[in-house]
Amino acid sequence: MPLSSIGTGGPSPMPKALVSNHESELTEKIAGDVWASIAFFNLVPVVAAHGPRERPTREMFREGAKVFLGFLHDRTPEAVLVCGSDTWYWLLVGLGYEGKPWQISTYRVEGVPMMRIAHPSAGFSYLLWRPVLDELLNQARALRN
Repeated sequence: MPLSSIGTGGPSPMPKALVSNHESELTEKIAGDVWASIAFFNLVPVVAAHGPRERPTREMFREGAKVFLGFLHDRTPEAVLVCGSDTWYWLLVGLGYEGKPWQISTYRVEGVPMMRIAHPSAGFSYLLWRPVLDELLNQARALRN
């Protein structure tokens, strides 16, 4: 399974960002192939809010980080894309990272490369994030070979 996406759902710019020739038109077939290669894990898989601007609690994030390792073992992704700085922070803290998660944008857990991007709901820039996605995919390919 080539890539796992954490923290994002619904319509997104990810298929276009992940195709190798991002200048070409994204067809339904290509988008379908991309989504078929992605496993989704929601770090907070419960209702976290009942109104606008309500955030998940620390406990919700901590619980999700505990479950993530099981997801990693079950799905065996080649790479993990973490969408959102808060998700990145709580995931790394939950995995036992002892540094300052906001100071790094890459990490490996059990040999699987992970990278952080801004959550697509905050706006997505192909110019900004395409090189990050390319690097993550390059790391996954290097580990595969």
